[in-house]
Amino acid sequence: MVENGFIALRGGAGGPAGLLLAINPQRVAYISSCWSKEFKENVLRIHLNNGRHITVFEADVADTLEALGLSEYTEDWILNLERDIA
Repeated sequence: MVENGFIALRGGAGGPAGLLLAINPQRVAYISSCWSKEFKENVLRIHLNNGRHITVFEADVADTLEALGLSEYTEDWILNLERDIA
């Protein structure tokens, strides 16, 4: 953790706005995943306290979740209708 409260994401996390290099976890309201019609892949959404969100592409989700201390979700972050709803 960096002194200013940011967690550095080694190599960054790709999204539509470019690379996410670090995040301040105190500004995160919640994290969700969804299918993006725009990008035609599953994406992770980091919802911020100010109502905005950051989209992370599927290739970088595991590293992002690990950096945020959520490594237990790295293998299981996509909604599975049979498992999660049934």
